[in-house]
Amino acid sequence: MIGRTLGPPPLSTSNLANFYYTRPSEFLDLAVIPEPGVTEMFTFLVAVLPEPDPTPYTGQIMGAPTLSAVNNVALLCNITDFASPRAFTVDWGDGNPPETKYHSNFSSDTDGFGSTFGLTQLSASYEGKSDVIVHTPFASGTLASPNAGGGRIEIQNSSQKILSGNNYTITFEYYADSDYSGKFWGTEDGFANRLSISDTPAIATGSWTTATLNVSGGRPSSSSIEDIRIRPQDTTNATYGTLSDQVVGKKLAFKNIKVVLDNNGSGEVIPHGTNIYHVYNYNNLPASTEFRGYRQAVLSGYPTNSSNKFQSIVTDINGPFDPSFTSETSRNGSKLLDMEISSGNATNMNIGGNSIPHKMCERVALYNTPNNRLTTPQNTFWAGMNSLQELAFVPYMHADTTESHQEVFRACYKLRYLPDDFADPDRYWFWNSSSMYLAFDQCYKLEYLPEGLFTGRGHITELANVQDYRFMFRHCYRLCYIPELPTRTSGGNIRVRSMFSDCHYLKALPKNLRANNVTSSSSEGLLQMLYNTIRLESFGDWNLEDMDSSAKQPQSIDTAGYGYACGRDSQQIVPWPGLYLDDLNNRADNSQSGVGFWRCHRGAQAFAPEYYERGYINLTIMDDMQDAFNNNYCIKEYPIMKFSPNTLTHSNALYRMMYGNRMLQTVTFSGLALDETFGNGEYYQMFYQCYQLTKISGLPFNAANDSGDYSNTFGQAYNVAHIEFPGLSSDQTGFSQNVSLRYCPLDLANIENIFRYLKTGSFTITLTNNNYADNIPADVLAIAEDKGWTVAN
Repeated sequence: MIGRTLGPPPLSTSNLANFYYTRPSEFLDLAVIPEPGVTEMFTFLVAVLPEPDPTPYTGQIMGAPTLSAVNNVALLCNITDFASPRAFTVDWGDGNPPETKYHSNFSSDTDGFGSTFGLTQLSASYEGKSDVIVHTPFASGTLASPNAGGGRIEIQNSSQKILSGNNYTITFEYYADSDYSGKFWGTEDGFANRLSISDTPAIATGSWTTATLNVSGGRPSSSSIEDIRIRPQDTTNATYGTLSDQVVGKKLAFKNIKVVLDNNGSGEVIPHGTNIYHVYNYNNLPASTEFRGYRQAVLSGYPTNSSNKFQSIVTDINGPFDPSFTSETSRNGSKLLDMEISSGNATNMNIGGNSIPHKMCERVALYNTPNNRLTTPQNTFWAGMNSLQELAFVPYMHADTTESHQEVFRACYKLRYLPDDFADPDRYWFWNSSSMYLAFDQCYKLEYLPEGLFTGRGHITELANVQDYRFMFRHCYRLCYIPELPTRTSGGNIRVRSMFSDCHYLKALPKNLRANNVTSSSSEGLLQMLYNTIRLESFGDWNLEDMDSSAKQPQSIDTAGYGYACGRDSQQIVPWPGLYLDDLNNRADNSQSGVGFWRCHRGAQAFAPEYYERGYINLTIMDDMQDAFNNNYCIKEYPIMKFSPNTLTHSNALYRMMYGNRMLQTVTFSGLALDETFGNGEYYQMFYQCYQLTKISGLPFNAANDSGDYSNTFGQAYNVAHIEFPGLSSDQTGFSQNVSLRYCPLDLANIENIFRYLKTGSFTITLTNNNYADNIPADVLAIAEDKGWTVAN
């Protein structure tokens, strides 16, 4: 490829200090991790918004009272069971105020409440209250086993937890039949070997009454039942609840059941393997933490028993978000700004990825050691972290299986560089890769990738298992240099669609990127592979002549937009790729992106000589040429454009086809039928701003069928002096609707020729600002008028 010589690639981030992220001084400091990679701990900086604009969250919140629920942090941690309790403690950083963990809503169902020893039903109205649940005890055990006996009365909700180590207050309204007089309220967890509640209020009967149960967090570790259970019992310290046989058929009604966690400002204890989320209140945080319109809190967590260790720390949790939203573009994860996780034992640190991305997170440090390599999949690992700017520690990964790197950094909009440690062969990033699909897609600011990133600094000679490179670097606008990327040259095909699309600053294709395994079976062929690589200077080792023979057959692969604007700002001559890509192309609709390199855009002065040697561009399979050569500013000449008859049938098939070809002097079409439709007959701006165009040959203009079809067809193309229509004048392949050729320097011979090819009809041809048009002989004028035309001059 003709162009300048490339300078040396950057070898280390040490000479790229200006790339480094500076943590805002307004950010609160994270909790200190004493020994990163050894200490079992995590700490996050949380952004808490004022009542948020609902627009970005439409339909995403479920089971939450207001949109303030977006101010949540969701967690799941698994803990070793070396010592009791198998739990972790979290200081949420907001003073840990009382938090409503559950509040009933009986407007449509029982909200998860039921009973083994009775019937629990929703009632629209009961004793003056609407939307309540009514519990009716069975006789002698359960409905399924009516003679079993011993059934205890209670209502329970197994999906709502009363977790060991925390203090709760349960309040509820109830209406009790008179047979419950003399009994007391308790909980299933009120067994002596499980939990003692601090008060066991007497049951009032005959009227709606409110009860409060205070549940202590200090229950023994042998506690096994931790869901919400409310029961009548015979005494205040009863081991067992009231038997159903005592009050068979005697109803209990409940409404407004509420569970509040209150640890008096201390952190929350969360059992191993429990999904949990905490909702923050903007108004409860100090105004002094205000920054960028949000307030801040610093949370931290650690195993409750220091003898235990983390097995996994996961923030890829739904919280109150609807789980049906599962992509980095439509999901909103926890509002984290900075996060550090440290463990010398955990092998899973799943921080969201594209399924539940932390879109506001600017900095991440995941501390581990070679002794606890992460088995977290690398695909989508960082995806969707739109604000990510610093990876303060590169975690050690496993390398014992083939690993997909699909979307690994996708949509990291603000990320400018990867630290050199990503290429450390002991960390195993990008090892055993099976896919690079969308790996760095939409990394808009990415400028630096470390040398050896894809080769383990020399340990990998070929990416033998990678088939899919599609969209790998799409929209990496700022990336100038890509380290060695040794694609396979044997085995299965590779896929390269849009691999470097919109890499505006890319200077050269990476070393050992080879075309050998591009075959006719390569999905989408070469489609837009080099699209808009406007500063590309070198193809490097990429040579289309190396492609598999199956890809070099007529109509074998997709070449649409392959070289669209490639080298626009670095090349004077459009490079020859070694093959006629218009022959290989199998895509009929190449609208807007052109075939191969033919839509070169502004910059290039000419195509390489090889493009002209055979004399034509093969467009015989095309059904749409919309914008196909648009804005090729400096091209003076094309080979003959060869089409098949009646094939250009797509709507707007000629729309702006030659728009902005400012230096083009002549253009010739061949193979078109005399009765083309061009889809809908539209010639809109087809030759607009073709300032130097003097001659058009072989194009039938008779497909126009409404008054707007020639809108600006010749706008600012004021040098068109010759139009050679195909066929005989009796074929009427000329204009078929009102048309303007004002300012065009048509002499009388060419005016007469245009009149002879006009299609009969009541239309007007405008020839103003043309000296010849002022003196058209009467016999020539009659040619147009006899066909029904009016000549305006």
